[in-house]
This record gives sequence, structure tokens and C-alpha cells, in this order.
Amino acid sequence: MEFDSILRARRTVRKFSNQQVSREDLMRIIEAASSAPSAGNLQPWEFVIISAPADKAKLRAFCEETDREWIERADPATRDALKESKDFTLPYLTDAPHLILCLGKKNKILWRESLWMAIGFMMLKATEMGLGMTIYTPPRSSSVNEMFNISHYLSLAAVCPVGVPAEVPDARPKRAAHEYTKTVEEILALARATREIVRRPDDPILTFMKRIHVFAHLSDANREELRKRFFIKKFTKREQIFRRGEPGSYFYIIANGLVEVLVDDGMGNEKAVSVLSAGDCFGEMSILSGEPTSAHIRASTPVFCLALKANDFLNLVEEFPSINVALTKLIASRLRKTNLSLVEATVLQGVTGRLSMISLPELCQALSVNQRTGILEITGAGEGGGRVKGRILFSGGQVTDAVLPEISGDEAFYEMLSWPEGEFLFRQEDVAPDVRVSGDTMSLLMEGMRRMDESTRG
Repeated sequence: MEFDSILRARRTVRKFSNQQVSREDLMRIIEAASSAPSAGNLQPWEFVIISAPADKAKLRAFCEETDREWIERADPATRDALKESKDFTLPYLTDAPHLILCLGKKNKILWRESLWMAIGFMMLKATEMGLGMTIYTPPRSSSVNEMFNISHYLSLAAVCPVGVPAEVPDARPKRAAHEYTKTVEEILALARATREIVRRPDDPILTFMKRIHVFAHLSDANREELRKRFFIKKFTKREQIFRRGEPGSYFYIIANGLVEVLVDDGMGNEKAVSVLSAGDCFGEMSILSGEPTSAHIRASTPVFCLALKANDFLNLVEEFPSINVALTKLIASRLRKTNLSLVEATVLQGVTGRLSMISLPELCQALSVNQRTGILEITGAGEGGGRVKGRILFSGGQVTDAVLPEISGDEAFYEMLSWPEGEFLFRQEDVAPDVRVSGDTMSLLMEGMRRMDESTRG
């Protein structure tokens, strides 16, 4: 089949017949991945085949359950719209004779981009052979690793059912290439023409968002879409914005004014550790970790903030993955201003501190920002009231492992994340760079928050 014919014949097949596909044909599809380009020709992928009906049924049940959990976390309007438009059953995960788990080697450069190109080559090969293939991405991929005893050095990008189509969908209308292709000169000319035709005053909030690092890299269209989700919130001088111990309900970016960050000094007094100003953010760590806020936040002057509800903030992070990098930098800037003195006096100097003054998510973020290598020892209260000791290992600022007496890896990290009180000590020492957790610090914090949210609702 000619290449253009393959492209025209490719369909997203979700209905499979009970006709079997030989192991030889399956391997021909997988071998097509080796022709895909990859950074440094490292081919940072591995594939796991699932054919047993019991294994397919187990995976389908898990994916349907996590899909429903994902939709329940959305805001009410989005949740209702998705429930009306989306079917949360996944019959193709059991109807297809084979499932291919597509996994990337996380320690290889540009592994994700390389893996997705390999998946594209596999889909075209399946089409050439007259077979159907589709792509499904589980919401909690690390749990699939645990389900099938797959190493956490590998990250699951997609589950690809493969089989003989029971029904081939009709071709959907495609946009012509000229509709989504422009030269730089055409873009500039269009922008000039638009400014001539539409003379409207600039939205001050959009102008402000352009100056904020988190949003500066986005297109004007994306910023205008995000602008609809934010609203302005005003605080009077000396007004309490957050009290320590309250759940995180809003993400704020200061547009104008000054805000004080205060912590308890252990003797019942409040100590100001930093002052935040225009462009600084706060509230995000409590939302991401699911823990109560760790400090008091008070307006020093009249303050105007851009505000985003907790659910909208989480949706923002999921919808725009590229914002994660910029958001991490903004969080790091806030940490340097609010907690640097505390971190330098405790974490980075190897002095014992308390989680009531610096939360575990803030500790992990501070160690990540400062690219520290060593062991964070934590002592908290166990279920029976006894003291439990745990360790979180860092190499070059990244969490590589977490250890408790009975568990290790991701589950140990999530368990320690739920401790509201305790003592910590960071020791700088050489740590093996081997990674035994499923993601970077930010993704671990987000998954931990989801688990604690589910536990709370349960």
C-alpha cells in the first residue's frame, strides 16, 4: 500500500471483532517503532503485551474507575457537560485480542516525544496490515505499573488495543493544510490589520498576565481563555487572607499591594518571614499537596489579586502541561522569598525542624530548587500513636526514593505526605541516582493530593 493510501485509510478503531491476531503480526507492528526517530537514537521505549482475558478485564475495570474519579474532580459545569457527552465504558480494552502497553525510559532525553513518534509509526503499520489500533491514556499510569509488576523506571504513556476491526468508522472531515499553516510574514500582517480594524483598549488583566512568567509563553488566544477563569479579589489592609491550618481553596497571584507571610515561632507568637508583592503567588502548595496551609497570610496594604478556585487551578495544570515548568519556577521564587531564612536555618544546614513551620511539600520543593543531594529524615505519628521514622532520598534535587518500615517508593512518599505534624532532619550525603519512584517531585505531590482528596471524600 502506498504511503498516501495508508494515511487516508487510517482510522481510530474502537470496535474489534473476535478474530485473532497472530504473535508474528503483532511483532511486525511493534518492529515498526524501531524506524521512528528518537533523540540520540536512544530508542527510549519498551512494550508490554497483554493478551490474557483476565488481565485485560482487570485493566479495563481500573481504567473505567479512574476515569469516573477524574470526572468527579472537575468543576460542576464541566462535570455535567462531560457526563452528557462522554461514555466512560471502555469495551475495546477487553474486545481487542491484544493490548500493547507503551512505556518510556524516564532517564533518557526526550523519551516522551520519541515514544509518541514510535506509537505513530506503529499505528501506520497496523493500518497497512489491515488491522485496527487506537490509543488510551490511563489517568493514573503508575498504578498500572504496580498492577503488572512493571519497573517504575518506565513511565506508561499509552495503552494501544490492536485487532481486526469489527467496524471501520467513516472518515471525518479534515482541515485543509492551508487553513492551519501560515508564514511569519502573514501572521505579522494579520496582527497589523486586526489592530487597524479593532481599536479596543487593552484589558489590564491580560496585560498583567503577559508579564507573569507562568503565562508569558502562552499564545494570546490561550491567555484570553485563561482570563475567563480568573477573577479579581480585593483585601483591605490587615485583612487575614489565609489562616494556618485552613484547607487550600484558592490560588492567588498578587496584582497590586503587599502581603505578609507569618509563621508561629513555637512560643505562641507570629513571626513575619517574608513580604510578597506584585507577581508573587501563594496558595498553590496547599492545593497541590492537599494539606492545610502552613502559614498565615495577611494583607499589609490594600491588595488586589487574581484568584482561581482550587478545582480550576488543578484543571489548569492538567490542561496545560507546559505550564508545569513555569509554575515550578514561580513556586521556587515564592519559596525563596517566604521560606529561605527558615530553610537555610534548618533544612540546608542540617538542623532539626518541625513540619508545623515548614510543610513536607515545601521542604521537597526547597530541596528540589536548591538541587540538593542527601536524605530527609522524618519522624511522625503512626496509626497507633507511636512514632514512625521515614526517609526521602534526593539526588540533584529530585526525589529518588522514599522508605518507611513496611513500604517504600511512591506509597511511602504519599504516606509521609499525609503527616500534618512531625520533626525532620536533612543530611547532605551521597545518594545513589537510581530512581525508585514513578515521577518527578511535582507529579508526586499532585498524585499525593489526589489520593488524600479521595480519602477525605471517602
